[in-house]
Amino acid sequence: MATLADRFFAISRKLSDRSAYLTLFTSHVSHELKSPLTSIQGAAELLRDQGDSMTDDRRRHFLANIIEDTERLSLLSQRLRDLGRAETADTSGSCRLDAVVERAASLAGLAHETRGAGGVVLAMSDENADIVFQQLALNAQQHGATTLTVTAESEASRCLVRTGDNGAPISEGNRDKVFDPFFTTRRDGGGTGMGLGIARAMLEAHGGAIDLCQPGDQFKFLMRIPVRI
Repeated sequence: MATLADRFFAISRKLSDRSAYLTLFTSHVSHELKSPLTSIQGAAELLRDQGDSMTDDRRRHFLANIIEDTERLSLLSQRLRDLGRAETADTSGSCRLDAVVERAASLAGLAHETRGAGGVVLAMSDENADIVFQQLALNAQQHGATTLTVTAESEASRCLVRTGDNGAPISEGNRDKVFDPFFTTRRDGGGTGMGLGIARAMLEAHGGAIDLCQPGDQFKFLMRIPVRI
């Protein structure tokens, strides 16, 4: 009975934590969606009410704002789909690490250097691994990087993968927040603050993990990813 009670309370705590997470996440999503929607509505109303008397430059300005905010909503929608996929990921499949890194760097327009990745087969599908590494590559690109560096080291049934770049370092004040939903230092540049959270959720769904490397390390992130033996 004592063991059953302990398990019951453990489940209750998990449900409570999950409920709190969903409440906070919903609040964040509502806030992130409200800003571009409000901007689109305001610009559209001005075009409707004053469009005939506007100069061409002013009209183009409001149309550009609408397009920019629409693109942000589209990106947020894609990130939410990626997060949903990460939360309910199919954990079957496998992929070559070097091929995944090459695709991610190409998507972000980065040069890439890999060490020890040849022959490493991750226990993740190509699609799921792409989500993880593309988020890391895009995060590097948004912080001014031109080169992505990846090293791999086998450890029993998993691989230790370190990623680094030549972009801006993570400041000491932001280290505790980089995985928080919607935290970003590049909001004006299109950042959503969801990329690293999506990468973490996807890795955890596969029994992996991602953490920050120590301050001053040449690498930024350390991942522990199961491999196919």
